[in-house]
Amino acid sequence: MTMEHVELGFQKSSDWAKYSQKSSNWAKYSQKSSDWAKYSQKSSDWAKYREKSSDWAKYSQKSSDWAKYREKSSDWAKYSQKSSNWAKYREKSSDWAKYSQKSSDWAKYSQKSSNWAKYSQKSSDWAKYSQKSSDWAKYSQKSSDWAKYREKSSDWAKYSQKSSDWAKYSQKSSDWAKYSQKSSNWAKYSQKSSDWAKYSQKSSNWAKYREKSSDWAKYSQKSSDWAKYSQKSSDWAKYREKSSDWAKYSQMSSDWAKYREKSSDWAKYSQKSSDWAKYSQKSSDWAKYSQMSSDWAKYREKSSDWAKYSQKSSDWAKYSQKSSDWAKYSQKSSDWAKYSQKSSDWAKYREKSSD
Repeated sequence: MTMEHVELGFQKSSDWAKYSQKSSNWAKYSQKSSDWAKYSQKSSDWAKYREKSSDWAKYSQKSSDWAKYREKSSDWAKYSQKSSNWAKYREKSSDWAKYSQKSSDWAKYSQKSSNWAKYSQKSSDWAKYSQKSSDWAKYSQKSSDWAKYREKSSDWAKYSQKSSDWAKYSQKSSDWAKYSQKSSNWAKYSQKSSDWAKYSQKSSNWAKYREKSSDWAKYSQKSSDWAKYSQKSSDWAKYREKSSDWAKYSQMSSDWAKYREKSSDWAKYSQKSSDWAKYSQKSSDWAKYSQMSSDWAKYREKSSDWAKYSQKSSDWAKYSQKSSDWAKYSQKSSDWAKYSQKSSDWAKYREKSSD
């Protein structure tokens, strides 16, 4: 073999090495073109995904609005039920107005009756009443002790927090505001209940009080403090459920009922007490409603937490999707690294072959 043949062989080997290098570059280019096509496809898919994400965000917003609407619808249904009960109560109030009118007539009758003076002179019955008043004072003392217990109760602090949430709910109810504006003086009536004991001591004031009973119908239609009383009714319901002294109070009530049975004048009042029993039943229903309101407040807190959780779940789903895409990309990067390693090894092999 001549030197010319050797040089020609080296020349061809060099050309072959350059060709191999170009082939390697072309392979890399082809691979990159393929990757770019896949990337373009993914970009297109990602654009579609973003469009769907935008639609999903709008849907989520609508779902959130719908959830709020359903909550309000549920609240409105309960309010409508209570409105129906209130309509029945107002019918009873009309009956009470008629009773108040009769009370006014009774006041006039009492003023004209000489038997009232004789009734006032029956000190033996008054002594029994005084004994009951003493028992009532003991009960009041226990009530005071119970109030101190409630102030020390950690459960009461939690209840106060829930009361704050309830206040926010009350502010949102425009119908409740109208209802509250119509209250007028129920709390004042409760304060006047304490005047009932004074009435027993000062029978002359009873005539004046009953003359003002005709104003009771107007007063019943315009009580502005019913909402406050309702709040206190809720507190009282919880107090009654927790009070071990309530049984003792019931015993006292039983004794008081026996005293009332012995009073001929009280018997006439007892005939009207059936209306009061119906009112007490409504108070019991109101206590149950207050409990349901408390449960509803807790449910709304959980619903709020669930909404936040749903939002986080949505964000997590997007993150998971991106993580999945990143995992695929990482897998391809790993494959590309292996390919690059093989290409490097092949280049070294060609260099050696060239040598």
